[in-house]
Amino acid sequence: MIQQKQQLQKHNWFVLGALLLLLITVTLFPYGWLAERWRLFEQVTNLFFRTETSHIVGHFVLFAAMGAVILTIYPRLQTHSRLYWGLIVILGFLQEILQLTTFKHRSFAANDFFDIAVDVLGALAAFYWMTSTSKQKSVNSFQ
Repeated sequence: MIQQKQQLQKHNWFVLGALLLLLITVTLFPYGWLAERWRLFEQVTNLFFRTETSHIVGHFVLFAAMGAVILTIYPRLQTHSRLYWGLIVILGFLQEILQLTTFKHRSFAANDFFDIAVDVLGALAAFYWMTSTSKQKSVNSFQ
């Protein structure tokens, strides 16, 4: 019974780790670069990122999902939040740098910093949700 529980925990960690790696890859991948080279992909990305609003929602959702997975895998980051925020900001800057160097070919502009701010807001939503959920679980376990 204990071995089954340990195997299930290992499987869960593997799935969460794979999900985190997938989310980081999806987040950091320079879609504009691929869209310049593959016409069909350009049409697909235009469906999702045609408007500024959809672009903002995309940034928010990606970083909220990534933040939730990071905090699920590493729950101690809820109490050591500096590490969490450092990781989120680094990932936000990396994502923008990859876009700027692969297909935008320009330096940072105000809208790039706005995108990073939206990324941080998405991560903040995940942080708030995860910490309030974990606090609620700990309160319920004492009742």
